[in-house]
Amino acid sequence: MNMYMIFGLGTWLPQLMINAGFGLGSGLLFLLTLNLGALFGSNIAGVIADRIGYRPTLVGLYLIAFLSISLLSMTTNFYAVIILVALAGIGFYGGQNVGNAYVSLFYPPSMRSTGMGFAFGLGRLGAIFGPVIAGFIVSWGMAIQVNFLALAIPGLIAAVSVLMIREKHSYLSQSNDVQKPGDGGVKVI
Repeated sequence: MNMYMIFGLGTWLPQLMINAGFGLGSGLLFLLTLNLGALFGSNIAGVIADRIGYRPTLVGLYLIAFLSISLLSMTTNFYAVIILVALAGIGFYGGQNVGNAYVSLFYPPSMRSTGMGFAFGLGRLGAIFGPVIAGFIVSWGMAIQVNFLALAIPGLIAAVSVLMIREKHSYLSQSNDVQKPGDGGVKVI
């Protein structure tokens, strides 16, 4: 779901903003803002995840992505759009990076690289289908709200999915050499 949002919005944001009444220059500025939000958001999200844990951080980031993308269709105020686009970048790029660390804890150390490779490969389906589905919706001339909702709803799905994870099956709850929520860091043996 997260890769769907990243690649769907990353690919179609300039065109969606042009369809919303902004010029091409503004659409490209919004794309730059999305990526700047990603840069800062990823680093901030990592620090927050170290302090409060992966799960609450991920849920918060995915909800930020969902809300900010949803609200993009409800305003034409340039500065509000800049803030919402930056928040979207913070939400889904931060979520991607924290999610990568979180998912690794569900594989035993002996097969962690294989499991992560499989997870990344499966996640690429979202990277493929996000731009394609968004492209179809844009080409059908649907309302701008539908376009943004189609890109935002996966954030809500991702947040709910993270809440449904049973952490007792992770190596987070079984090992002393990995970070525990609120632990503040990785223990070195």
